[in-house]
Amino acid sequence: MSASDTPAAAPYVLSDWEKANYYNGISSDPPELLYRSDLLENPFPVPKGRFPHLPVKTVHGVFNTPLIVIWIATHPGTTTAKDAYEASPDILALLKANGVEGAVSEWYEGAVERL
Repeated sequence: MSASDTPAAAPYVLSDWEKANYYNGISSDPPELLYRSDLLENPFPVPKGRFPHLPVKTVHGVFNTPLIVIWIATHPGTTTAKDAYEASPDILALLKANGVEGAVSEWYEGAVERL
């Protein structure tokens, strides 16, 4: 089988690196990313070189700004990356129809816990 015969990865497949590190910095125990709608347009950087740097995300309150990212949490084991990939266009279309341009959906698994 030549390289041209190798099937391309599905458009919803994330690397294990991205799944584990995408939300680095938002909490002491960040969730694992399941899928994000801008995967192909906005690749997640993989640290390289002698002094690799792991990207760190921070969460800030923003007001009077357009919605950019919508976080969608699903109960563990109920949603696949393919499910999220297939549902995201409808969610983004609904947002766009209501004046929200350029939004991104990010999916992760999360369970409700009693504090």
